[in-house]
Amino acid sequence: MSRFSVRAGCKLRKSAHGNDFSALTRRRTTISLIAAVHHETIVLPGAGGHSGLVFLFMLVEGFFVLSCAACRITAQNIVFHHHYNLIKKQMTFTELKKQPSEREMKNYTQFTELIDELKKRTLPDEMVELINQEIERLNSVSGKDFARQLVKSKAYVVKELENQLKIVPQNYYRNLWMASGMAAFGLPIGVVIGLALGSIAYLGVGLPIGLAIGAGVGTQMDKKAKEEGRQLDVVIG
Repeated sequence: MSRFSVRAGCKLRKSAHGNDFSALTRRRTTISLIAAVHHETIVLPGAGGHSGLVFLFMLVEGFFVLSCAACRITAQNIVFHHHYNLIKKQMTFTELKKQPSEREMKNYTQFTELIDELKKRTLPDEMVELINQEIERLNSVSGKDFARQLVKSKAYVVKELENQLKIVPQNYYRNLWMASGMAAFGLPIGVVIGLALGSIAYLGVGLPIGLAIGAGVGTQMDKKAKEEGRQLDVVIG
């Protein structure tokens, strides 16, 4: 480990005017910079009464300049890597080359609108790769197979977006909970009403009640997703 020390010695003699400091003169000033690096000694001579102080200031100033330069380089590297990561994460979707028939137009339009909305967001590479795989499947089939695969791919992409990223299209939770509400709330309510009235014919009464409950729950979830920025500006039916 290096050890630096600065030693300045000054010999002053009094003049014939006694203790008057303005009459003092400098006889000799020597500045020694001793660097204990690998048992080597470096001696730098200097002149002037303040040479030692000036040299010290120059040393500190040089260290300060180097520190500022290092900080500037580090900041530039941080900015560079930030922009590099943004460019690296830029989404590139595979082009859907198939042209739909009139019967497939609705699902085709919804799927392409979904992709266009996703292009506006920064998605993980895994999700982009998953979507590209579905697009490649669509490009590899034709006829009736294309129509069936289009429905499957659209539903699969929407499901994975919700499962992995909590991103959903408009009215996603409402449509989901309307069906779930009939099964989770409607049937039990219908059974209770039927048993209370002594007739199984009232079993169906609970279905619209469950439908309304599910729609209410789903609507609130859609509202929350929109407020949190997780809702896409597209409707998937």
